[in-house]
Amino acid sequence: LRFSLRRTLRHVRSLDADRPWPPQDTGSVVALAATPRPEPFTAALRAAGWQVAREVTFRDHHRYIEADLGRLASEVASGGAVGVLTTEKDAERLLPWRPFPVRIPAVPLEVAIEPAEAFRSWLLDRIREAHA
Repeated sequence: LRFSLRRTLRHVRSLDADRPWPPQDTGSVVALAATPRPEPFTAALRAAGWQVAREVTFRDHHRYIEADLGRLASEVASGGAVGVLTTEKDAERLLPWRPFPVRIPAVPLEVAIEPAEAFRSWLLDRIREAHA
């Protein structure tokens, strides 16, 4: 059997109540990811219709500092973007820095294994075998 992962971006979740996120068609964005492989996040944004003006990446588990927020604000301004879109993981690490100098919402990622029912059966069979 072969399984595949389906990644689907969900609706933008604002992190700063004072800076609501404008509709998707209002302009370009800066993609922010501190993951081992940031390219899939940016590719998913583009595939979902976002115009990515700039990409800002950091090493995995990056601890954000005030200077990082300044850099993000500069990237937004120089890219003519409406704000920054980031992963849920990075959003959690950014929360202590609110209020942000620019809009920074999270874009939740839903991951599903397909075909789902075949994977469920396969996994349950492996678990039963391991307990036998």
